[in-house]
Amino acid sequence: MAFFLPIDYAAFGQLLYPGVFLLTFFANASVVVPVPYVPIVLRVADAAPSAALVVAAAAAGSMLGESVSYFVGRAGKQIVSGSRIYRALERLVHRPVLAGILLFLLAAPLNPFFDIAGLAAGALGLRYGIFAAAVFLGRLTRFAVIVWLGAGLMRL
Repeated sequence: MAFFLPIDYAAFGQLLYPGVFLLTFFANASVVVPVPYVPIVLRVADAAPSAALVVAAAAAGSMLGESVSYFVGRAGKQIVSGSRIYRALERLVHRPVLAGILLFLLAAPLNPFFDIAGLAAGALGLRYGIFAAAVFLGRLTRFAVIVWLGAGLMRL
């Protein structure tokens, strides 16, 4: 409900960017408690001097937050390594470009099940650089579209 309060986000000045980073980091690192961060990012982008920096900070925080699932999957690799699904997905990891494209496509839209993709990527041993780049680009696309659409709706 905090995003409906009449908060003057512009008064926070340069703290808006690290604030958005931390908000999206914690929202995406949390698997159990959903945090409705999208409306807050939208309001901050409307008030900030640079909406592009808000988008970049949100994407970076979101990607690092999703990295928690990746590393949990990496740590729990032995739990799933014998399953049929694991063996099928393991072939995908040997094609890193395809795995990166799939992660991008899963990361860009609002997808509440992306944590499963992060867990799987970690458990399958996908290189972290591929995971991070694909998720960052997906989230950059997501937040750019959200801010662009939101800016149009806020002007109505």
